[in-house]
Amino acid sequence: MNYFIPTYEQCRLICDANDNFTFYETKHVIDGFDVSIFNYRLAIPKNFTLEIIELKENDKHIKLNGDTIFNNKPFSEYSNDELQNIGFEKLSEFKI
Repeated sequence: MNYFIPTYEQCRLICDANDNFTFYETKHVIDGFDVSIFNYRLAIPKNFTLEIIELKENDKHIKLNGDTIFNNKPFSEYSNDELQNIGFEKLSEFKI
């Protein structure tokens, strides 16, 4: 089993992708430092899995978070043709 600690930006993406309902952030100031705590409520096991989509064009490779929302739809629900129509250059903005 692999473990990783997500960055602040990745945690924000997780919260935003779930409308800040299932996963949420609380902010505190402790001894003059800004501290964010990420927590969850009403989560199901699927909420804790990360689906990685790997794409290759010519010699370039990118990996996308399949749960990232684009045009109100997660990448994991797009067909290969739809991903090609979005374009490799645009998709590379979402690489992980």
